[in-house]
Amino acid sequence: MTARQPSHVTATETDSFSLTGIFSRDQERAWEQAESFVGSSLEHGKYYYFMSCDPAYARDRQETDAYLVYVISKTECAHVGLVIGKTSSYSKKFEAEYLHVKHLAGRWAQTRHDWDGTIAEQYLVYDGMRDSVSMIMLWMRGMAWVMSAGSKIDEKWNCLTYYDYMVSGF
Repeated sequence: MTARQPSHVTATETDSFSLTGIFSRDQERAWEQAESFVGSSLEHGKYYYFMSCDPAYARDRQETDAYLVYVISKTECAHVGLVIGKTSSYSKKFEAEYLHVKHLAGRWAQTRHDWDGTIAEQYLVYDGMRDSVSMIMLWMRGMAWVMSAGSKIDEKWNCLTYYDYMVSGF
């Protein structure tokens, strides 16, 4: 698996998954990895969603910022995001996207890009399955969170509360 490049970050207005980088993605391997995090066989034509976790290391645990202390205390993760993907109708392929927020230059920004597997020590926590998901509605839900958060970054406004807000809409 490879790290995503900033050029692959897209804010799309479509209701389907981005085709950015689709030819370089290994959707069969993504299926196997998603299946291992679910703990059972995936069903065809379904949407699966996961919390992506970047593990907290010793340096992260030394931070005193309230938002980071909160996220680590709840998840053991320094950063979380939402991985949501759809299984193919007939073959063992899983096409997924990664949505998350970053606090940059005093404001929150939401990003969305292809997910083709975990990177380094990152792991997924399976959270659920749906028959359908509107990517447009999901993106707009995230943008509503970003607008409400503004510049705030604390126990109420962080990557975990973004994740919780996003999945509460399913």
